[in-house]
Amino acid sequence: MRSAREVVTLRKKETRMETTIVSLGSDCEEFIREKVTQGHYKDANEVIRAGLLLLQKEEDRHKSLDELIKEGINSGIVEDFDPEEHLKDLNERYGSSKLSF
Repeated sequence: MRSAREVVTLRKKETRMETTIVSLGSDCEEFIREKVTQGHYKDANEVIRAGLLLLQKEEDRHKSLDELIKEGINSGIVEDFDPEEHLKDLNERYGSSKLSF
């Protein structure tokens, strides 16, 4: 059985982050400084991690949308489609009468 000290040491090793050197323009550096100064983030690392997380979410969203678009394209053409009836159905379903042609 491991001691508590050994467990803490192991956890630290598992969560160790790599250091990466990034060159930023003065606009980015100023933005990061402002966010830290305003108290929104503890340090520059947090600002950059937050930005990367947003980028990752946005790319995941685009990937999902691309897949849905491909699915729609591959689903074929709808027969006997009545756009006005479809619009009426959407307005009833979502409680809006603002949608129109």
